[in-house]
Amino acid sequence: MQELQNITDKKIHEFSYSDFWIEDEILHGTYKKDNSIISLETAKEIVKKRLEIQQGKPYLGLVFLHDSIVMSAEARKYMANEGYAGVIKAAIVISSSLKAIMANVFIMVDRPLKPTKIFTSYADAIKWLKS
Repeated sequence: MQELQNITDKKIHEFSYSDFWIEDEILHGTYKKDNSIISLETAKEIVKKRLEIQQGKPYLGLVFLHDSIVMSAEARKYMANEGYAGVIKAAIVISSSLKAIMANVFIMVDRPLKPTKIFTSYADAIKWLKS
């Protein structure tokens, strides 16, 4: 994703499975491509690390989903519920129609606790989050 190449001036919190950074009061996250299968245990670790970064402050959330990332059904369910702790609303930025289908399944089947929308444009995602 082209937008990720423009974050070199941000403090990036790097972890085994994901990276996070805060920009303009929006918590951004991306999953690492070399860890393409997210299990329930991994999802719990990702959320734990994110909450540590947030230090109790709720944020708008933006996540980039790469084509190579797959979540188990248990991980998706966890992310849609407990995974939304500290999140006001979330935008999911995708780069392919296959990922759009998977993100829509997440929204329709797992029913996230907070408003969640899918975008193919980073700028559109930011605009919606700030609305």
